[in-house]
Amino acid sequence: MDIIDKAVHTLLTATGLSENEAKTVVYWAVATYGLEVLECFSLLLAQGQPETGKSTILKKIRELTDAKFVSTTSPAEFRDILVKHPVVLIEEADTANEDLLLKRYARETGQVNIKSKGSKSSEAYTSVKGNLYGATAIHRRYALESLALQSRTIVIKTKKIDKSFSSTPLEDSIKAECKTIWEAAWGEYSDYNPQGRTAANWRGLVIVAKFLQDFQWLLYAEDQQQLADSLLNEDGEWEPEQLIQFALEDLKKNENSKLIYLYTLIEHLTSHYGWKSTAKGLAKILREQGYVVKRHHNGHAVELG
Repeated sequence: MDIIDKAVHTLLTATGLSENEAKTVVYWAVATYGLEVLECFSLLLAQGQPETGKSTILKKIRELTDAKFVSTTSPAEFRDILVKHPVVLIEEADTANEDLLLKRYARETGQVNIKSKGSKSSEAYTSVKGNLYGATAIHRRYALESLALQSRTIVIKTKKIDKSFSSTPLEDSIKAECKTIWEAAWGEYSDYNPQGRTAANWRGLVIVAKFLQDFQWLLYAEDQQQLADSLLNEDGEWEPEQLIQFALEDLKKNENSKLIYLYTLIEHLTSHYGWKSTAKGLAKILREQGYVVKRHHNGHAVELG
């Protein structure tokens, strides 16, 4: 595709990214046009020191998408911005609220209640439902603090190189062409639905690459997924909240139900992730994550909505 090649070339001439890293950024941008059909979407993190091309990466994503540049203001304002804009770009995001970014990763976990006040000063606040779910690209100097958010992130490490950078703006029409590419890719590869957290992070990008028959990049993506798995699973130190999310997503794919019984969840956590919990402890963590846990005819179950 000429427009993909042009976008990649523009990133290569404006940053110190490798070709595969530039393609990762472009494929991520194209995949944002699939937010309505994808159930989760990875955070994209450009991490590196000053003057290594981090801001340029976000600017190029904005040229490829309908993204909104935002600042990390107060938690309430930041939450409202995330609800309003499906694709968000955040510069200097070292102080970004990672809890909100974590909830934004999946449609299901993105549900939030927002207090809204009427136009008249005498009117009381009311609670309305919103959804944080969307695509977010950020740049920052340091790694993310939340292990759970790290496991939902594709990282591009920027670096200084000895060359002159030039940045040519992409044509306005490229957004419509990117959307067309996504729609064609989804039409052909919507059945690609890999198992596992890391593979799910890359799903949208892989769908784009499969459509473009970019086999070289697909091998790169596979290597990156294996590396991410090995880093996150080092010494077996997964967070309980993260393991629960993994197990729920596994079970949702296999169970045709809006209920997952706690005994089923415990059994899956034990057999697949080597972590055993009590029903009481599991229910406590689930409720803290915003899930509803109630007693049903076969025992206590988490309600998936």
